[in-house]
Amino acid sequence: MLSDKDDFMIGYYNIEVGRIDQVQEIKGQKIYIPMGGAANINYLAIHKKYQKKRLVPDRSIYLGDYLLRDCEKRILNLSRQIGILFITLCSTEEGYHLYHNRNSYEDFEEDMNIVVNESDKSCYKLYKWVEDIIP
Repeated sequence: MLSDKDDFMIGYYNIEVGRIDQVQEIKGQKIYIPMGGAANINYLAIHKKYQKKRLVPDRSIYLGDYLLRDCEKRILNLSRQIGILFITLCSTEEGYHLYHNRNSYEDFEEDMNIVVNESDKSCYKLYKWVEDIIP
């Protein structure tokens, strides 16, 4: 997302594809059973100057929500071409409210797994069904 003059980056995101696995333990061995394809939001960031900027007065709709909505629309379009059932992401504590509280992302269940980068190991793993995206 660029400024009106296209000379300043206000926000950005990055999408990659992967999958969610269900983890089962059988005779002491962990078995990973694919649950479905996933689009993972690697990064979603708004410049500090624009964080907490409301788009709608007296409502909790911020620039970050708008950027997330744009990202979800792109994922919805991708899902029509490739097998994506889920959106996944690893959230920091600061961003958790944006995803979980305001945009209906759920915490991973105990038996769910995705491969995460080393830098994301301490973050909150969240997911959303693609069918829950409002077009």
